[in-house]
Amino acid sequence: MSNDPLVPGFIVPMKTIFPGDSPVVLAPRMPPLNSVVDTPGSIFDDKMIVVNASLRGEECGTALPLLLDLARKPVFLHDNSVSTLDNLLNPARGATAPHPFYLSDAAQRTDMVEFLRSLDTGDANQKRQAALTTPPPQPQPSRGFALGGLVIFCLGMVGLKLKRTIS
Repeated sequence: MSNDPLVPGFIVPMKTIFPGDSPVVLAPRMPPLNSVVDTPGSIFDDKMIVVNASLRGEECGTALPLLLDLARKPVFLHDNSVSTLDNLLNPARGATAPHPFYLSDAAQRTDMVEFLRSLDTGDANQKRQAALTTPPPQPQPSRGFALGGLVIFCLGMVGLKLKRTIS
């Protein structure tokens, strides 16, 4: 896998990332800015109140970061609501859950988890061996924002789809 290609610069809409998103307007703003919105009962969309692409004329959503060092990440999604990559990719979380990009086949899910855990910036062989011999870190409860695991996974899915399209 090459680190040379640039990360796509497009914004992934909230409805794609969080199909259960049902925002209410907290504060209207003049275009091109989107209104400040919140989905009651969910902290998943709270980051979007602060990080909003409408400043650049884009819709409310989030950009795609790199998929690096997931093997060291103790929890996933920016609200820390998913404890493992396997859980993140498991359709048991539901169709309206945040980040509903799943692999229903357990073997494919295991392969994807291994692949995602292998992505880093160090020596590939050394890191792969460490990932295979080191148990994953235990999740720690937190109410703060994590590093956007949701978006990281989106990039992986887009990358895989692009790779399949190109192949």
